[in-house]
Amino acid sequence: MVRIVQKFGGTSLEGVSRLLNAAETVYRKWEKGFQVVVVVSAMAGVTNQLVELVKALGGDPQNPESDVVTSTGEQVTAGLLSVVVKNTVF
Repeated sequence: MVRIVQKFGGTSLEGVSRLLNAAETVYRKWEKGFQVVVVVSAMAGVTNQLVELVKALGGDPQNPESDVVTSTGEQVTAGLLSVVVKNTVF
């Protein structure tokens, strides 16, 4: 089985319709027999919002605690994309 890696950036995951498009792209490759590895960014603007929250609470965006906060954007996107891929028939 051939393995492919697909990377989706923030603007390609912004909102429901774009998440659906990305999920369909993943599904179509899987349907053709590829082993698909997906890498996602946070949805457009989310990382900036999280950095601003850290700053507003007196945190330093360069500290490890801030890394934990900002990484949640990718976690949310990965979860949402997984939900769509598992629960949508294309």
